[in-house]
Amino acid sequence: MATGIDIGKAGIYLCRAQETPPTLWPVSPLSLAGDWWSPLEQAIPPGEIVALEPTGWHLSRPIVAVILRAGGRVLEVTHQAAAATRKDRLGREKSDEHDARALAIKALDAERGHPSAGMREIDNDDTGPLAIAIRLNIAARTRAMHDRVASLNRLGTIAHGLWPVLGAHVATYRRFIARDAVTPSEIVALWSQIAAGQEPCRFRGRAVATARNMAALCASAPPVSPVLRDVVAQIAGQINRDDLEIDHAAGQLEQLIHDPLIEPITAAWLSVPFASPYRVATLHGATRCRAPEFTADEFRAACGCHPVRQESGAYSASGEAKHGYRPAKAALHLWTMNMLSRDNAVARYFRQQKARKNRYAIHSARGKFSRILSALSRHPEPWADNPSERNHHANSNR
Repeated sequence: MATGIDIGKAGIYLCRAQETPPTLWPVSPLSLAGDWWSPLEQAIPPGEIVALEPTGWHLSRPIVAVILRAGGRVLEVTHQAAAATRKDRLGREKSDEHDARALAIKALDAERGHPSAGMREIDNDDTGPLAIAIRLNIAARTRAMHDRVASLNRLGTIAHGLWPVLGAHVATYRRFIARDAVTPSEIVALWSQIAAGQEPCRFRGRAVATARNMAALCASAPPVSPVLRDVVAQIAGQINRDDLEIDHAAGQLEQLIHDPLIEPITAAWLSVPFASPYRVATLHGATRCRAPEFTADEFRAACGCHPVRQESGAYSASGEAKHGYRPAKAALHLWTMNMLSRDNAVARYFRQQKARKNRYAIHSARGKFSRILSALSRHPEPWADNPSERNHHANSNR
């Protein structure tokens, strides 16, 4: 038999495939409050194919764990595949019941030996916690960087109000603040001690001249109130804490991507020109550390690189999909731009598209690059930009 399950935060809907038309298949709601696992285990006989949509590790993990414990087989169906089946077989009405029926149809197709695109079987949850940890650290890094930029902007604005030269050279001003020289008068006093050899300089290169000029211009600045001084010190302290959080998240990501479960893929991706631990981490985050199980098109979609075409009557337009993991999309875009600065398969493909007057040449190049990265995940080996390598990736994407 085959069953479809629509998962929600408060409950799930179960639909078992029948011999009757799909619109008549009964759907049973099951609340996740109280003892929900016992009736679920009883409803799933050993060997049953259970189809569900990817709802995020937090929502689906308990359901998947119980199904596997009962001896069932879990089939993950993409949102697009489930939606297409619902519209084709059940009509345009969207409801939890119809979602469960559509998933039951996909499970029945798989049971009859007719699997389609957008379906994959989940046989374990080994990479689930790893994927969550990667995504959480990426989110922490992104949040800290956003907060850091906002704090730097606030510091620059207030510093300009203290004296314009401080706002014009915030990086140098932060070095003075780190040595407890916050106000213009304190900067003048500290530089006098440095010039007299009473304090170490701790400025290097061009920063020495900038600091000297800042101290000279601060000599004419008006006094600063203690309240405003404390505000500046607090903002500078927040920037320092943001820096520590960014460094901590980066260190965690570098450790996570070298987990034995994904180490071969990480090594292959890091061998690509302009690779970085963060960029590799976003790819693992986009694919939930299961990149080898993704087809090239699924990999592109997960990274937000799948093109969308709209047609209606005489209107026809192409654009970028709004779906996909945003950090991976942003990282992959910058990575592609870096690749274009050298002679490699991605850059050659970009030039070829430009020669054909393709308005979306950069998008096409990014899609090409995502296919190469997808192939490397399925056949982990060091990057080698040569004809045999290009043929290998081309064949592996078919």
